[in-house]
Amino acid sequence: MLKRIMPTMFITLFLVSVAMELNLFDSVSAILEPLTNILGLESEVVLISATEIVNTYSGLILAGSFLDKGLITTKGVLIALLLGTVVSFSTRFVKHSLPLHVSLFGPKLGSKTVAVNAGTTLVIDVLFIIVLLII
Repeated sequence: MLKRIMPTMFITLFLVSVAMELNLFDSVSAILEPLTNILGLESEVVLISATEIVNTYSGLILAGSFLDKGLITTKGVLIALLLGTVVSFSTRFVKHSLPLHVSLFGPKLGSKTVAVNAGTTLVIDVLFIIVLLII
């Protein structure tokens, strides 16, 4: 697993550093600021969520980098990562959980198990996001 994470981490940190030096995040943040201001969030939340949708490890690395540089709060990181999870969860369940559960329990029970699990996960994630937005 470390063989897979290290190259991703190196490439992501390198690209984030280059983007920060070129002020690319400032440009994107300025565009996203009206939307995130409505929710009382930093514009970096959208960048982290979008990155996490593409690659979970890259989203985590970007969040850590933004947090380390003081561009985002801990609350913003949590919301960003949960939003990324909510958007990408359907793909994850179809690619990983569905084949496993169908092979273990058969198509009918396996599909129901995945549907209940996915629905529960979605509800819990959305509740966490709402709670974080309120506090």
